[in-house]
Amino acid sequence: MGSNKSPGQRKKQKISHYWALFGKCEQKLVSIDADKPPTYRECYSSIRHVKEKDIINSDDCVLLRPENAEHNGEIQMSLIWYYHPKHSELPARVKEHFLPNEVLASKYWDCVNVACIEDKCYVLNANEYNR
Repeated sequence: MGSNKSPGQRKKQKISHYWALFGKCEQKLVSIDADKPPTYRECYSSIRHVKEKDIINSDDCVLLRPENAEHNGEIQMSLIWYYHPKHSELPARVKEHFLPNEVLASKYWDCVNVACIEDKCYVLNANEYNR
C-alpha cells in the first residue's frame, strides 16, 4: 500500500521505549483528536517488548502510568479508558460498595504513547468474575 520500496527491501523496524510494532501493517482511518477528522495511519495488530518478549494485542487491557511527553513521532496506541471508582463522579455511598481492584468501563478513548504501558492486565465482567 503506497510503498516505493522493492519487495526485497525491508522497512526498518520502529522501536519506542523497548516496544516494537508487531504483526501485519494495515492502513486504517484513525481519530487522534476529537476535534479533527480521522486520518489514515499505519496500524499494527500487536506490539512486542524487545527485552521481555511480552506481546500486547489490540484487544488486550493494559495498566498505564501517567504520560508526561508530547507525541513526537513515537509509537502510539488507541485505547478506551476504564476508571477506578474513586476517580469517578459517583456518590460516596455507591463507591464504598466496589471491590479494591474493580474498574468501570467508560465511553472515552484516547491515543497514548506506548512508553506509558506499565503492565498487561485483565478486565472481567461480573459473570466472568463470579465463576
